[in-house]
Amino acid sequence: MLKAVLADFRAWGEFPVLTTLDRRLGGVSLPADRVVVLDAEVYPASLVELADSCAAVLMIAPETGGTLERLSTLMLDTGVCLLGSRPEAVAVAADKWECHRLFQSAGLPTPETVRTTPAAAAGAAEELGFPLVVKPIHGAGCEGVGLVRGAGMLERALDQPSLRRVESLLLQRYIDGTHASVSLLVSGSDSVPLSLNEQRVRADIPFVYEGGVAAVSHSRRSQALDLARQAVALVPGLQGYVGVDLMLTEEGCWLIEINPRLTTSYIGVRRVVDINLAEATWRACREGVLPKVVVTAAAASFGKEELDGHGDA
Repeated sequence: MLKAVLADFRAWGEFPVLTTLDRRLGGVSLPADRVVVLDAEVYPASLVELADSCAAVLMIAPETGGTLERLSTLMLDTGVCLLGSRPEAVAVAADKWECHRLFQSAGLPTPETVRTTPAAAAGAAEELGFPLVVKPIHGAGCEGVGLVRGAGMLERALDQPSLRRVESLLLQRYIDGTHASVSLLVSGSDSVPLSLNEQRVRADIPFVYEGGVAAVSHSRRSQALDLARQAVALVPGLQGYVGVDLMLTEEGCWLIEINPRLTTSYIGVRRVVDINLAEATWRACREGVLPKVVVTAAAASFGKEELDGHGDA
């Protein structure tokens, strides 16, 4: 994601491009005019110092542990323009239970979901019925998400590291279909869908995200794009690049959650649209302008690979 968005800013050529880089990834080559290598312990203070020399900042961070919300607040407090969702919108979208409640209140299709405690999960699971999905209330990607096909699998799902010490969690009815996302650009109360993407997800304990395909065709494409627009309209303060996760079947679409940030799909979407996504994100956030038409080309696949032992890239 970082390489892709930096390449797009460089291709636009409007401003010099500066990026930070964790020292543990010091061997990574990035397409930026300036790369500032930082240690984790000085990261927040260094960001504030660097923000003074920048016209705008785009944060690439997970919602987990409030990281994206906290860093976005830090940047806004410096007075720099944020090329992404406001902290209050991040807080809402990062709460999977709150997202479900918003979808449900608006009458939008979303799988039956219950909030429960680890101690009461067995009873709640029997009442909801199997198969079901166990997931944390807060988290990014597939962290802590597991498919439970029967009562005997529940204990293993609850023993995932990110669920061991939580006070509450979610159980959600499993929809057997195509894992998908819609990528959008958002500005104010308006949004424009960029692409319907298939997500390659291996449903297990835990779920495993392996990449996807941008600009896919599906019988429910139009419905999915419309649902995604309705979903982001429920959360004031979303802006810039936003993703909405859904499940698609031949019978319909179900909203799962909102990702208030740059997502992995950016890597594929930038290859199928007829605009520079970095420039379009800038204009959406700085000028309140969205592209009128986005023409998509043939589908583009993207995947994940191990980056020298430092995790997925």
